[in-house]
Amino acid sequence: MDKSLRNLPSVDKILSDKRIHCLEEDYSHDFVLQGVRQHLEEVRRHIAKGVPLPSFDQMVESISTLVNSLAQPNLRPVINATGVILHTNLGRAPLSREATVSAPGVIPIWRSTLIAANVALARFMFNHYSAN
Repeated sequence: MDKSLRNLPSVDKILSDKRIHCLEEDYSHDFVLQGVRQHLEEVRRHIAKGVPLPSFDQMVESISTLVNSLAQPNLRPVINATGVILHTNLGRAPLSREATVSAPGVIPIWRSTLIAANVALARFMFNHYSAN
């Protein structure tokens, strides 16, 4: 294990590889550096578990894959109805027929979520304040 850890390439050696330099054309140096450090830490954990040290080329390929995947957007649309639940209690307000027809897949889920959140909030408040 100690020998494998000693054979790990340095961050500078990895950063000096031309394939990693190509990554820096698309991403900032700090972002690529973060990916290199993250991968080296993962390799250290694997070595501690007895997994053999990957080759330098395998490490560079893994770092390229990691950096590219970290750069991919991973946001998804959500409905933030916190103010509706906490401040106006409109989670149980009736919706117009037009609103229900225009978003049939979203509104039933949204309404049931709001109602469940209102119930959970009411239970929490009752339990919290009635105990004091």
